[in-house]
Amino acid sequence: MKRYSVLYLLKGQYQHVPCQSLSDAQRIVELLKSDSKRQAVGIYDGQNQSVSMESGYSDDLSKKQLATIAEAVRRRDSSWYPTEQVQRVSFFA
Repeated sequence: MKRYSVLYLLKGQYQHVPCQSLSDAQRIVELLKSDSKRQAVGIYDGQNQSVSMESGYSDDLSKKQLATIAEAVRRRDSSWYPTEQVQRVSFFA
C-alpha cells in the first residue's frame, strides 16, 4: 500500500488517491483545488498515521477522526482488484 493518500470529498463521501511520495500528493491536492466537484480535505501519511489538513477545508472533525476515516477508506479500496488482476472463474462439472 502506498504511504500517502490524498483525502477528498465527492458527493458527501470521503474518497482517496494513493500516492507514493509527498510531492505527488501535493500535486494531486493542487489538481483537486481546480475541480468544482471535489473538495480536498488533506494528505494522510500512512507511516505516521497523521493527517495534514488543507487550509480551504473546514469541518468539525479532528485530525484523529480524519486519520480514522483515511484508514477505513484505504482498507476499503485495498480489497478491490483492478480488472486486469481479476482471475477468470472456472467451472468444474
